[in-house]
Amino acid sequence: MKRAIVFTLDALFAVSILTVFLAAVSLELNVPKETYWLPEMGNNLMTSLDKIGVFTSLIQQSSPQAQATLTAYLSTVPKNINADMTVNIYRWQNGAFVLDKSIHAAYDVISPSQETHIKRVFTDASNNYFGVAELILSYD
Repeated sequence: MKRAIVFTLDALFAVSILTVFLAAVSLELNVPKETYWLPEMGNNLMTSLDKIGVFTSLIQQSSPQAQATLTAYLSTVPKNINADMTVNIYRWQNGAFVLDKSIHAAYDVISPSQETHIKRVFTDASNNYFGVAELILSYD
């Protein structure tokens, strides 16, 4: 009788160790890769720029000033991430929206292998303008 109990506890112990090992392997395989935070980071940056009024301020700035403004904000991203932003501003003229200015700024530090695209639309209804900002973040 005692042999059966020892064998059962021994088997239970082995199954417990196997279960812990399989759980650890499963967790390791299902952990999200670190680049999954790129879209969240891009959305946070675009929301911040929109809320503090950077996009609508670009409407009143000349193209070189607007590019310098965007470059300054893009330089705040972490040093191991590329940031590339294009802002197109459209003006209402003669019954249609026409491209008024296109601003491009980039902060490139690495050769990327993974990237994410985030777009944001903003308006300045009082001056009959709207714009589309596209941010591309990339990471290696």
